[in-house]
Amino acid sequence: IVIDVQNCFVNRHTKEIPEKIVRYIKQQQFDHVLFTTFVLDKHSNFYKLLNWKAFYSSPDTSIHKEINPLTNRQSTFPRSTYSVFKSKRFLSFLKRNKIKEIALCGIDSDGCVLASAFDAFDLGYDVHVLRSLIASSGGKEFDQAARVVMSRNLER
Repeated sequence: IVIDVQNCFVNRHTKEIPEKIVRYIKQQQFDHVLFTTFVLDKHSNFYKLLNWKAFYSSPDTSIHKEINPLTNRQSTFPRSTYSVFKSKRFLSFLKRNKIKEIALCGIDSDGCVLASAFDAFDLGYDVHVLRSLIASSGGKEFDQAARVVMSRNLER
């Protein structure tokens, strides 16, 4: 699952992530490669409490140009929550395809990647966070904090 490698999240802290993910996907044999996008909803707490006012439409919400050729409509799951596991369409896809093991990568390690990892764990999935393929648009300090939390709570 490639989480939120969108134009709005690719910056100086995350700019190497798209290319790394593309290389990794091309070297592996996955049954499914899924993509998530964050799209702001004016009724969400992102808007109401965090005062986010961007991320409504393209080009901000578009998947980054390096990743985009790997996507299609059926493999892309937009949402307005931290975790992709709040998406009924996404959960339905996982159940329909009998997916039990999940590898996560993408942006933001301290937000949507972390939230999705915890939700996947809580729902009983075998979760693997691809640590070389995650980053935080907030910088190394936020990324490192998320890695410590994931290491303590999710790694065997």
